[in-house]
Amino acid sequence: MKIPRKEVKERIYQTMAPLTRMKRTTPEEGLHLLQEIIVPYQIAYLKTARRLSDALSQLNGLEEEIVPSLTARSPHELVKAIEIGNMVKLARLMVQTSLLREESRGFHFREEFPNTDNEKWLKRILVQKGPNDNLLTRTEEVETPFIKPKESKSVPPGVKTK
Repeated sequence: MKIPRKEVKERIYQTMAPLTRMKRTTPEEGLHLLQEIIVPYQIAYLKTARRLSDALSQLNGLEEEIVPSLTARSPHELVKAIEIGNMVKLARLMVQTSLLREESRGFHFREEFPNTDNEKWLKRILVQKGPNDNLLTRTEEVETPFIKPKESKSVPPGVKTK
């Protein structure tokens, strides 16, 4: 597939833009803002739809306002600025797929769905870029030709039941 020269130039310009910005957000500040959103245990482990939706909204704001304002004073900082943009995209993917998975499994714990649900959720969540950079998600059954789950629903390890 041949990419138009104009598109290549635009991509190079966007990639190098942090080197041309003066007194904006440093990569370290951007990383700190990202960590404030995704590291708290209410997002990283004990999830609810409301908290995930709030985090997604914050990540969208970060992507729209902070990532375009990242600045770099050196090639090393340029790499960091590019990494922050990618980390924000990955965090959005993680939060969106956490919202989609309505069960608890491993380190993914949804307070509204505290059980592992092998009937509905023994699936992979697949993500791809759609039109206008929108995210398209779909699920795919996990093949279990040799080992079948013992129960259709269970409590994940480490969860105390009443």
